Amino acid sequence: MALLMEWGITEGNFPTMNNALMKKIITQSASRKPGEDYPNPNWGFGIVNLNDMGKVINSIIHVQEYL
Repeated sequence: MALLMEWGITEGNFPTMNNALMKKIITQSASRKPGEDYPNPNWGFGIVNLNDMGKVINSIIHVQEYL
């Protein structure tokens, strides 16, 4: 999470990032096993997927450009 905040806020790539957006990015980009209920005690929201995290960030930025 610290690296995500550094990339977004400190480096100016996503200056409007806040805790709610960070949670959305992390939970929506997580890889999940089929047939499992999420969140669960073993995997939480799933496994961190950096490739999908970039896709989620791009979609959020794209939507915010039109607001």
